[in-house]
Amino acid sequence: MGIIEPETRKGCVQIRMIPEQEIWGERSINSPYFYVWEGKLQVTAPSEILNKIILPIIRFAVSTGGVGRGWRRPLHIFHMNNGYAATRGSHLIIKHQVTNPNTKNRETQLYRLPLNPERWTSTYDNWLVAVRSQWTDRININANQSLEAEVFSPRTCAVYSVPGCEANPIDENDLEWLEADAVATRGEGMHLIYEQTPPRNYKRNPDIGGNAATGNPHCSWASIKLINIRSQEIDVDCQEIVCLFMGGKSPHSNHIRAHFLQDLNAIEGNVHLFGVSAI
Repeated sequence: MGIIEPETRKGCVQIRMIPEQEIWGERSINSPYFYVWEGKLQVTAPSEILNKIILPIIRFAVSTGGVGRGWRRPLHIFHMNNGYAATRGSHLIIKHQVTNPNTKNRETQLYRLPLNPERWTSTYDNWLVAVRSQWTDRININANQSLEAEVFSPRTCAVYSVPGCEANPIDENDLEWLEADAVATRGEGMHLIYEQTPPRNYKRNPDIGGNAATGNPHCSWASIKLINIRSQEIDVDCQEIVCLFMGGKSPHSNHIRAHFLQDLNAIEGNVHLFGVSAI
C-alpha cells in the first residue's frame, strides 16, 4: 500500500471508487433519511497480490461490515435522547461478474463469503499461505495474539451468524424504509449489543459496544452486518454476521467481551463461522 514516512514510497495497490452519477448521495424516499452512493470499485495490483492477498481481504471486509462512520452497524433506525427517529449504520453491497460453468454466461453475484465455516477457514488459510510466500520475514503468527486491538485472525476474533430481523427493513431498489418500528429493524446481534442492563451493560460501554456520544469517543469492539439470507433455524428472512474482536482477552475470562461471546453463542439459531469460540 506504500508508506508516507520516514520516506515516501509508492505502493503496488491502487483502489479507486468511480461514481455512476455526477452527484452522489441520493436520498431515500421516506424518513428517517438514508443516502445511497453507487459506483464501481476499481482495484489494481500485480495479479499474485491482487487475487491471493487483496481480494480475500476485501471479501472478509464486505462480509463483516460496511463503510464510513457507521461501518460497524447495519442500517437501522434508532431514537435520539430527544425522541426523534434517526438512521444509523451502513449497508455495503459489492457485486462482481463470474462465468457460469454450466451455461458459460456471465452472471452478477454478490461478493462476499457464504455462511459456511469451512469456506471462512480455507479463505483465511489460503490468504496466509500467499502472504508467507510474499513476505516470509514479516510474518509472526502469535505476535498480535495478546494485543489490545482489533486483529482479524482465528485466534483474536470470533465471527457468528445469528438470526436477523424478520425481513429486510429497506427496499434496496426504491430506496425507502419498509419498516418504521426501530426495534424491528434490528436482529439478534443488534438487540444484544443494545443491551444496557447489568451484567449485560453492552450499550455505550467502551469495552464492547463503544461510545460515540462523548467527547472522547470509543469504537465498538463488535461489527454487525445484515445479510439477506434466510435463517435455516429461525423463521426470519435475514441474518446478521457479528464479528467480535477479543482485543487480547481470553474467551474464557471474566472480561465483558468474553461475556458477550458467551451470549452470542447462546442465541438460538447461531452458527460459528470463524475464529475463537465460546465453547
